[in-house]
Amino acid sequence: MANYVVEGDTKALVGSIIPNAILNVAHSLINSYTKLRWETVTETLLFSGNGKTYKYLNMPISSVTSVTEKDNEGEIETVKTVYTDYDFIKEIGKIRLFEGFIPGYNNWEIVYAYGYDNTQKDYGKIVFAEATIGLMLKKNPLLLTQITLTGGDKLMFDSGSGGGASQVVRNLMVNLGIPVNRLVG
Repeated sequence: MANYVVEGDTKALVGSIIPNAILNVAHSLINSYTKLRWETVTETLLFSGNGKTYKYLNMPISSVTSVTEKDNEGEIETVKTVYTDYDFIKEIGKIRLFEGFIPGYNNWEIVYAYGYDNTQKDYGKIVFAEATIGLMLKKNPLLLTQITLTGGDKLMFDSGSGGGASQVVRNLMVNLGIPVNRLVG
């Protein structure tokens, strides 16, 4: 997991050097609260066809590596071709299969990349948010007791905490204009 800001750059942003261990927690908090991925992530999605012609994926889609149909035994594969068999709308994360996703159990696989990179106009907001959350955690280490790491970028907040850390982080993200998911925990 790469942080959005490095320890050496935090002093210029928030007036204090924030250790990488704290920035790691800040990074996880951001990824728990934003609807967007601020780094490019490759995902393999296996799902059951339902006859519909579209499927929503995480957004924004940067590329689609493959769209594959498998028979119900998961053996015979038919690789679909972009613009011949399907197309996609990057900005809203929608892929459209012209003939529909044939019903079956786990008979479709889509490999794609999604997320923003550091060239996006709002990337600076994320860098600042990570440094600010890091500073908040450095100044008040007791907030760390309200956070439970559950693996990867998943975080839960102690329900007995009154929403302290979670509400502060959510408010910061909203004030910076960064889309947030509903509160966790």
